[in-house]
Amino acid sequence: MALTVVEFLRAVVPNIGLVQNADGSYRIGVEDINSDEILTAVEAINTALQVTGITQLQLAAMVTALQAILAGAGGATVETPFTGAGNVVVGTERIAPAAAFRLTEIELHLSAAPTTGAQNLVITLDDGVAPAYDLAILTLDLVANAVVDLVITPNKACKATDVITAAWTNTDGRTFGLKFKHQLL
Repeated sequence: MALTVVEFLRAVVPNIGLVQNADGSYRIGVEDINSDEILTAVEAINTALQVTGITQLQLAAMVTALQAILAGAGGATVETPFTGAGNVVVGTERIAPAAAFRLTEIELHLSAAPTTGAQNLVITLDDGVAPAYDLAILTLDLVANAVVDLVITPNKACKATDVITAAWTNTDGRTFGLKFKHQLL
């Protein structure tokens, strides 16, 4: 079953104030939408669905996500996991949402506490404006603190151009699980 533009708009914004006039045109507030424009939009959406292979189920999921965003829920948490047994590398273990976001939580789990030398875990906000504004969110010696599990909650607002990175020289080759959690603003 194809979703019409009217159904789509009502699903995304239930209180949109979309009213059908006696002549078959639609009105949102004071702006009129004529039925030919709606038919053109419906055809464009259906064509896009066919070309991109998006299913009605996927479209329904997008509608649900848009509803959450429009309801101000923009607080859905996005979790980005990394795992491995080698070094944690700035260019690999990083998030760059490309939209304003709040860094809510960082989790680290190690298979065992590291024991060799000093092994600093460094979590950095790479400021998109200039390196002068970069910020070390956390610097922690995982050996000295016998870390196996670590959870920090920075609750840090970030710009669309900001990138969060992690670095750690995993001298003991511990298996790690690292998660960044953020919410789009």
